[in-house]
Amino acid sequence: MLATLGMADGAVRWLVRRRARRGQAAAAATPSNRALRHWLDLGLVAAVPPLMLLVWTLGGHTAVAMILADLEPLGAAAVAGRAAIVVRDVATMAGLFWLLSRIGRLIESALSSLPSRTSSA
Repeated sequence: MLATLGMADGAVRWLVRRRARRGQAAAAATPSNRALRHWLDLGLVAAVPPLMLLVWTLGGHTAVAMILADLEPLGAAAVAGRAAIVVRDVATMAGLFWLLSRIGRLIESALSSLPSRTSSA
């Protein structure tokens, strides 16, 4: 299970880097969409670490839950199961907060890079 998560992590990171490099090459060829492609590529690259945290959190919880399912439900296994759920919930909330904050900062940077169109009358 964890090996599959590791392979998925590596594959997603490789695909995002590849997509960003292709986007930069395409932006150089067609300058009309250069700014839009630049911000989309930055957004994609910025979203990968929080998304991978979510993948590892949920995958790790699934692996732990599968192990704990084979154990006796009384005693330490029950406490470990409840602890795994709490850790999963906290890590999921942290990952979502991290993702939204990174996207928010990126949107703020993109908007601040636009020229202002107000008249100074």
